[in-house]
Amino acid sequence: MLGSRFARILAGVLMVVAASSAGATDVVGRVVDVSDTQVFSGALVNFRVGSVNGPRVATDSAGFFKVSGLSKGAYLLDIQLPDGRSFASRVLVSGLSKTQFIEIDYSRSVSPDDEDDY
Repeated sequence: MLGSRFARILAGVLMVVAASSAGATDVVGRVVDVSDTQVFSGALVNFRVGSVNGPRVATDSAGFFKVSGLSKGAYLLDIQLPDGRSFASRVLVSGLSKTQFIEIDYSRSVSPDDEDDY
């Protein structure tokens, strides 16, 4: 009888743990400028929903960052580059997989310069 009660309690705890991690997605991303073939080391990436700030991370020497445990939904990313430029991007966390990869391209997020070739 004591073993049966313990088994039920353990099953309940495992269900709570599984439910709390269900839908949590790790987002691995990279901040780049495809037009200049460069990556941004030391860029700050701030995830937010509306006006509510979420995780804030810095990119590594290869321009990569990782944010763990995001809920499914749409996020606005505020990116500040090491040279002071900043821009915004959007990402939709699907929740369909444990890890989602995104690439944030500076050249797609800002208006072209007059001297850019088309």
